[in-house]
Amino acid sequence: MSTPAEPGIYSRSRRPRPTRRILVATGVSESTRLSLTSLPLVWLRADLAATPAALSGALSTLRPHTLVVGANPVDASTIATWATAVRAQNDHNKLLIIRRGTSLAAIDCDAAAHHDVTVVNTPEVNARHIARFVLDALLIAQAGPAGLAAPLTVGLIGAGSINGRVARAAAAQGHRVLVHTPSLAADPQARVSWLAEHVLTAAAVTFAPDIDAVCAGSDLLSVAVPLTVGGAHPTRGLVGAEQVKAFIGSRIVTICEPEVLTEDAVTDAYARRELTVVIDNAPGLIDPLRRQILDRFPDSTVLRPGFTLSSAAMRIPGCAEDLDQAVLTVVASSEIADLVTGLDSNLAAGAAAVAPAARSAREPLADRYAHNPRHHGSDPAETVIIGGGIVGLTIALSLHTAGWRNLRVLDAAPADRTDPKRQGTTYGGTDGRHLSLTETVPHADASRRTVLARPPRDGGWQLRDPVTLSDTERDWVAAFEGFTDRPGLRALTADLAIGINRLGLRGWETLFARYPHAFERLRRDARLPRCYLSAADLAAGTRLQTTVDATASVLSPDEIALRWPALVTATDGLAEDPNQPPPAAVHGAVEVDGYAVNIHQLADAVRDLVVAVGVPVHSGSPVRCLRQVGNGGSGHGCESHPNEVELVLSDGTTRRAGTVIVTVGGRDLVALVGADAASSGTVQHVLGVSLTMPNPGLRHALKVHAPDPVGVVNITLSPDSAVIHASGGFGYLGLARPRAGDPRVAELMAALEETVGRLLARPPGSAGPHPVLDRRTCERPMTPDGLPVLEAVDAFGGRVVVAAGTNAGGTVQAPALAILLRDLLNGGRGGVHLALGPDRISLRSTRVPVPT
Repeated sequence: MSTPAEPGIYSRSRRPRPTRRILVATGVSESTRLSLTSLPLVWLRADLAATPAALSGALSTLRPHTLVVGANPVDASTIATWATAVRAQNDHNKLLIIRRGTSLAAIDCDAAAHHDVTVVNTPEVNARHIARFVLDALLIAQAGPAGLAAPLTVGLIGAGSINGRVARAAAAQGHRVLVHTPSLAADPQARVSWLAEHVLTAAAVTFAPDIDAVCAGSDLLSVAVPLTVGGAHPTRGLVGAEQVKAFIGSRIVTICEPEVLTEDAVTDAYARRELTVVIDNAPGLIDPLRRQILDRFPDSTVLRPGFTLSSAAMRIPGCAEDLDQAVLTVVASSEIADLVTGLDSNLAAGAAAVAPAARSAREPLADRYAHNPRHHGSDPAETVIIGGGIVGLTIALSLHTAGWRNLRVLDAAPADRTDPKRQGTTYGGTDGRHLSLTETVPHADASRRTVLARPPRDGGWQLRDPVTLSDTERDWVAAFEGFTDRPGLRALTADLAIGINRLGLRGWETLFARYPHAFERLRRDARLPRCYLSAADLAAGTRLQTTVDATASVLSPDEIALRWPALVTATDGLAEDPNQPPPAAVHGAVEVDGYAVNIHQLADAVRDLVVAVGVPVHSGSPVRCLRQVGNGGSGHGCESHPNEVELVLSDGTTRRAGTVIVTVGGRDLVALVGADAASSGTVQHVLGVSLTMPNPGLRHALKVHAPDPVGVVNITLSPDSAVIHASGGFGYLGLARPRAGDPRVAELMAALEETVGRLLARPPGSAGPHPVLDRRTCERPMTPDGLPVLEAVDAFGGRVVVAAGTNAGGTVQAPALAILLRDLLNGGRGGVHLALGPDRISLRSTRVPVPT
């Protein structure tokens, strides 16, 4: 009798799951167009952007689940026709409109809500490119022969991501900035936050009470606001003729939709021949405006000199690629949500009902799964997984559960784990990991713009002297720093990372339900409290956690003190200044979905299960390199075993495989897949540090959000609660190994010790620091943009697949990567695989240069 197949994600079918039908009704970059053509059920109809009347018919005929538009009008009738056509086929997939850009004015969002159609835009993604266009149009013409302009007043109507960048650049060139937006005019604290966000001083910026004051006080004017027709501050007709008349300067640049300006404002600006005006937007909006002006001034057949209507901003190099990556990221998030829904349905239906029949808890797993043959089935060649950590082991279990046979796992670490420095990420650190929805989100945010340039003692991640970095490592650093200034793309990327984490959590729940006997002795502390050390951090954490987790609940310091009496809280009154909490006191917490585990025990349980079902796991078997054989490749036996991969182990022995899955990163990944693989250089290492200490009285795991270089501290209890494991810290290693006795590593460890020591209350009468039983370091694989990498390497004909770069979240993401990898091997490539590809725009500069 065979083990019953679980419905849904862990089914034994090798058929790829049906994918969402996608209609792209706008232009995209050529590279994206080529990538999209590789996906099933994707229609590329850029012609619909110029023929909006044809959109309704295309939606009715093709019945996509996802519609991607640019500035295309999508009215109520079109949405109703689309929804009706899809539902008439008894198709209840979620319908989604993705706006490739910011403004939603052309989409009837009320009609979309009525028909249960989700609308998502990609705000701020193109901001850095549009800001470059505005700066060129606004400031470069003002420069003198030496390239410098006399100090001027740059007026800004709107203070979003575009004008925020304009303000930063203008101030850096010595200009004064005069800005208005309703939120800044009304809220002094918002002004402080805006200055900090854009690294501006109060001396360089004046906040105007209204747009009249900006127009009357500026030499140059940038207008950058979205078109809105409702709400507290509608922007349709925001700039009228009276504001144009009041403008004392010489140049106006606007990248808004033309309706932000009234017809009279445009006419008056055109009539002022000494005034330079640039209005830039999509051709479908600019062409009617051009006709309107020429009709108003019939003596002209072309626009006057100095008055420019263009569609150039969105054509700046890199802008289209950024928008495309944003669209693919949203598509990927929708696909992940579908997978989560499938797992949730299975769990709700009772996944335990399909688990193997209960047997004696003492029965060895190998006996329980003796019916599963060790090498059996339709696989003519072996599938080898390189890396025996939690990701590799979970992939092996997932593939076996889905029907793969002839699997093998090779792990470089020795079976004897007495020396943590010879272990990988899973076993190298202390015995604790946390799994939650925000366990790993992009680390490259605005607060970390300079974190790689500062050593740990200065709150940074820099372990390496910059002069020691290779070109590839410098590119990785540049990509990380660049991502800190891409808030729009980062926000969408964070949504995708959270979705992957959610899929991973549901994947673990499914595995626990399917194999309850294998995990019955594993300690799982459910409901993790995320503790914050300041009111501002608590407010930000509460917003994030309650947005992504409907079950999140806020805990006050009093509740924390009651449930975790060993913690120092802001109510403990230990500060020297009675009006201020101690620097490392817990100010509040948010309890979230998730749990803490002892990672060594979890990995051991998965490993035992993998071995029990018949998959060999070889420790102490490092792979030195990979070679393709067959079809003219080198090696023996090419004729009888075409298109195989040869693995060369460190001891010189070799073995053949039909497919190789690589789960390692850093220098090992480069050595295995070669310099010309797109994933080479994308996954580098940061160092984490961890401590094992006697338990001061904690009864449940917790997380603490601390300043860099410590970051989030995970505190996990041992199975018997006798000790606690505290881990955290980030130190950039790149492709190098940590150096013994490195003083900067010591700084990182000291920062963690100090933070943990101040958080844990000491018993009355005790003195000195908390005793530390064990100190460890651990190399964590990380990509600059915070997403893992999936690549079927072209150089090996797709027979080598990389699944790596989990950004300190390998445990929570392992089942999700296993699911996505299995789909890739099944031929079920989707938008999520494109979004996680190593050639994505945010990683392109990290590729290892190919020698010439």
